[in-house]
Amino acid sequence: MLQTAWRAISDNDLWIAATAARHARPLVMRNVHDFDNLPGVVVMEY
Repeated sequence: MLQTAWRAISDNDLWIAATAARHARPLVMRNVHDFDNLPGVVVMEY
C-alpha cells in the first residue's frame, strides 16, 4: 500500500496504475481522484 500526503492507495490500484504507465495507456474511469497524484499515469474521466 502506498501512502500519499493525505490518503492511502490500495495495492490493486497500484497494479492498475503500474500496468497503465508501463504500456503508456491512459486510465479511463469515473474515480479519477484515486490516481491523480501518481507520476506517469494519465487519467481520463468519463
